[in-house]
Amino acid sequence: MCTHDDAPLSEGSIEGDEVVCPWHAATFNLKTGKCTGPPADADVTTYPVRVVGNDIEIEL
Repeated sequence: MCTHDDAPLSEGSIEGDEVVCPWHAATFNLKTGKCTGPPADADVTTYPVRVVGNDIEIEL
């Protein structure tokens, strides 16, 4: 969720290594979760991920 207005980042577009919020165009780095563009000013939480065979595992 976007830290600016709780928009679903899963519905945003991907541009290079960033996801763009579908509501107000805030941007976040896909690898680090760091906020890279306004209007958001806080980072999003990220989780360690690994691929094992055909499975994607996310550590919560």
